[in-house]
Amino acid sequence: MTARVRTAAGEARSADFGGGTAPTGRTIIGLDIARFLAALGVVVYHYAFFSWHEPAGATGLRAAIGSPVAYPGLLPLSWWGWVGVEIFFVISGLVICLSAENRSSAAFLRSRILRIAPALWFFATISLVVTFLYSSATIEAVLPMYLRSIVLFPQGPWVDGVYWTLTVEVVFYGLICLLILSGWITRLQAIVFSASMLVFGFYIAVLVARARPELGFAGPVLAAADAYVSRLLLLTTGAYFLVGANLYLLSRDGWSASGAVALAASLGAGAVGLWLSAENNAAVLLHARSPATPVLIWLVVVGGLGLSLVFHRSGQSSPGLRNLARSAGLASYPLYLFHNIGGAFLFGLLIAFGIGAYPALLLAIALCVAVSVGFATWIEPALRRELGRRLARSPNLLRAEFSTSAVKRWDRT
Repeated sequence: MTARVRTAAGEARSADFGGGTAPTGRTIIGLDIARFLAALGVVVYHYAFFSWHEPAGATGLRAAIGSPVAYPGLLPLSWWGWVGVEIFFVISGLVICLSAENRSSAAFLRSRILRIAPALWFFATISLVVTFLYSSATIEAVLPMYLRSIVLFPQGPWVDGVYWTLTVEVVFYGLICLLILSGWITRLQAIVFSASMLVFGFYIAVLVARARPELGFAGPVLAAADAYVSRLLLLTTGAYFLVGANLYLLSRDGWSASGAVALAASLGAGAVGLWLSAENNAAVLLHARSPATPVLIWLVVVGGLGLSLVFHRSGQSSPGLRNLARSAGLASYPLYLFHNIGGAFLFGLLIAFGIGAYPALLLAIALCVAVSVGFATWIEPALRRELGRRLARSPNLLRAEFSTSAVKRWDRT
């Protein structure tokens, strides 16, 4: 890793789960709560820390706010919120492996399109409009960014910098789809074990290269560890998806020596990756924060996810709690998509209107949550139904066995 200042981990719903076969319509409460808290952590990080550390002249969050306010008193609670991205990846690894179970590649692809596209297109359009409101950018400059965003082109710039994480998600989806298409999804356990050993071995090589930079392989390894393409190709992000996949396999098949080793390897790789990311964070470089903090928080959350699977299998939860958790989980994706540009613009307006720093921060976060819940409750279902009808008239790859009931079923994963 280079020694440059890195102020962001990134430029962030509900699933059925059980042993063997997933019980229909049952929410994994811990996953939904963790998903929402992860999104909320990213929001707090961006608003209360990143906004006043982003370099002046940047065209993203800082520019959308206009006149960022410093929150040094919140530093202990805000600077590590970027780890919510890696928590998202863990949850995705778990949920997507579940989603792929007993599905055709076409059904899996449809489910991902219905899950990702409506909110992406809606909030990318809002970000496009807001960009024209707070900047003097021309349509010639912004339109290519918008087009890259709505198709999740793997290389930015996008209309919102957080979309890099979605491109990583899409690569993971593509790998799972290929496994289904080839029939190798039945070998998921062996594939996840091998991949866990691979990423663990890569981070061992990174640690050796940092300790012995004179070794011949040190330069290329360290360059790979710091390259964007390594994120995109899951070399430096794959550990987090693998932790989720290992949790899924252990819950489905029960504990085994090979499963425990794979989980430990992916956890170790993820922990090292987080430590290296934290070392380049402005909070560590400028404010003497410990890189151990995000690592420990991530490990605690992963442990909580594992416990939530055990709790889920017991079936002991109230309907009210399940409904609340599900609503929170559904709001997490739109919250992530809205906050960085649209929400930041609202945050800046509140500050411009003379509202105090802390009331403006709380109100901006509350507005983002309200917009996200409203979208997930009333707008997104209608958009998915319309997209579902259009997919039903699409080529055979996306049309097979398509129905309104299928849309509702896929909506749960």
